[in-house]
Amino acid sequence: MSDQVNTKLVEVLVPWRAELIPRGCRNLRPVCVGETIHVAIRAPAPDEARIAFRISCKYLRQKNIPPGGRTQVVHCDGALWWPISPSTEDVRSPDYRSPVNEDKYIDALRLERCLALGTHDLLALRSDQAMDHEFLVPFHKLPIVRVWKEDNRIQNSALAQRRVSENLMIWKGQAYARAGEPTYVQPPPEQWRFQRWGGKRRRRSFGRSLHRGNSV
Repeated sequence: MSDQVNTKLVEVLVPWRAELIPRGCRNLRPVCVGETIHVAIRAPAPDEARIAFRISCKYLRQKNIPPGGRTQVVHCDGALWWPISPSTEDVRSPDYRSPVNEDKYIDALRLERCLALGTHDLLALRSDQAMDHEFLVPFHKLPIVRVWKEDNRIQNSALAQRRVSENLMIWKGQAYARAGEPTYVQPPPEQWRFQRWGGKRRRRSFGRSLHRGNSV
């Protein structure tokens, strides 16, 4: 992470695997553990970042939504940062997902809660290991161990720190993910589809999708 902007410490729930033999047992057991660590995240001052793009669409213009309510891409520390939608599955993904219905972008407080509780798996730490959040054993509740064979605790803690420091930012109370310049992608002609409205079949295009460019 660059030394050019301010940072703050946030809690991150890190999932990792271990193979061990609990006291009083004979056989190795795989255990999925959830451990809380503290990680530095970008938190620039108001004058350390600026709005680089304001993205609009026909729907927003028809609803007379003011520019401040549109998607704002921020420039900071030599990179572009996009607001995070609640439907985002991995903050490194180049695909942009706008909020659904009346839901709002994830703000700073909600991002900190998601990281601390491990919900949404924004850092893709569980999905990389095919883990379920509900089966994580809290680190402080691990049983007394007779034999500890191996674990990936250090590797996953380092991975969590890197993904937070490289991909996430908090600015003016909002949460952002690092990505590239906005581009629109037009689906090829063969992606036309037919749907029924009032008993009639009508050809329909799924329109253009917004991409965030290359992420880290």
